[in-house]
This record gives sequence, C-alpha cells and structure tokens, in this order.
Amino acid sequence: MVFGIFLVAPIVIGLYMSLFDWNFLNPDQSEFVGLENYRTIIVDGRFHTALLQTFYFVFLTVPAL
Repeated sequence: MVFGIFLVAPIVIGLYMSLFDWNFLNPDQSEFVGLENYRTIIVDGRFHTALLQTFYFVFLTVPAL
C-alpha cells in the first residue's frame, strides 16, 4: 500500500501530466498534446547536451563513492 502511494502513484501521475500542455494555475485549461512533449525534447539540442552532461557526472562521481 505504502509502495503504491509513494512510488507508483507519482510515476503514473507524472506520465499522465506529460501528455498535456499543463497549466498549473488553472488545470481546467490544460490541453491534451499527446506525445508532442516527447517529440519536442527529442529534437532539442539542449536536452541532448543536458543528458550527456548528466551521464558524465554520474560516471565520474558514482565510482568514487
């Protein structure tokens, strides 16, 4: 029960919200965009740079622990 509340529920809610152009101030005005948010980050060069830098950080710091 606790597992579902603190792990599974946030993942499901996050995936659901990622399919919308979410308006946090007024959620009723959120627009369904489907996978468009994912298409946007796949072609964005900044996303690739951030992902590469994250991998560098992880591979350089985790072995030191």
